[in-house]
Amino acid sequence: MRSSCAVSSAAGHGRTGKLFAIEHENVVPDILTLSKPLANGLPISAMVTSVEIDKVCKDKGFLFFTTHANDPLVAAVGEKVLEIATRPSTMESANARGEQLLAGLHRLEQRYGCIGDVRGVGLMAGIEIVSDRESKEPAVHLAEELSKTMLQLGLWCQLQSQRVFRIGPPLISTEKQIQKGLDILESVFRTTPNTQPLYESQSQSTGWRPELVCRNLLDNMESNKQASGNNNDGWNAVVGTSRRVFSPAFRSESRHGTISTEEDTQAETSSR
Repeated sequence: MRSSCAVSSAAGHGRTGKLFAIEHENVVPDILTLSKPLANGLPISAMVTSVEIDKVCKDKGFLFFTTHANDPLVAAVGEKVLEIATRPSTMESANARGEQLLAGLHRLEQRYGCIGDVRGVGLMAGIEIVSDRESKEPAVHLAEELSKTMLQLGLWCQLQSQRVFRIGPPLISTEKQIQKGLDILESVFRTTPNTQPLYESQSQSTGWRPELVCRNLLDNMESNKQASGNNNDGWNAVVGTSRRVFSPAFRSESRHGTISTEEDTQAETSSR
């Protein structure tokens, strides 16, 4: 006979988008233990099991005792926590905000080489800080520096095992609050030395400078407007500028019109 036991502490009560994290694996354990989140931090825990196992415990005289047994305060809080955690809106919010959080963390992973891995589900995520992505060598000192800067900017991310940031926002976090946290993380990784920014090497190798592109487009449009007094001529300046700042194959739709290369413009003129 095989038995299973699952611990659902920080990963329970809706944090992962389901009431208990083990539900993601479609497993029904023989014993499920619950603790801290059950009463939002107050001293309460629980062991959930089957009728069969409970009967065996009674027959064998098993005794469970705790200092806080029958405490009315924590019992009332625990009941309310379960009522809120089982609301459909709680699960939906954890899923939605969790997707937002993980998407933002994966964007950071694409921008900074010191992030060796991003993992998690729902509103429970982890960022692993490494000195090399291939070897996964931990960057302990860098992780500590990142942690200090996060705290200075008002963001608390628990650093575990000296290299993994454990991120678990409150279940009631709003879209705006999650985005603010992601913005702080971006600022921390951007300003801390040795985070191995990847966007710098990409822009240098391709010559892609978004801020210069926008500035050139606007400057050329404004100059042409002043010279001709015609908005359409101003847009023609943007079309001409695109030849210099975009690749020859570039063609993009916008709400104003189509940015084309000079070759596209000549071809369209000839066809008329």
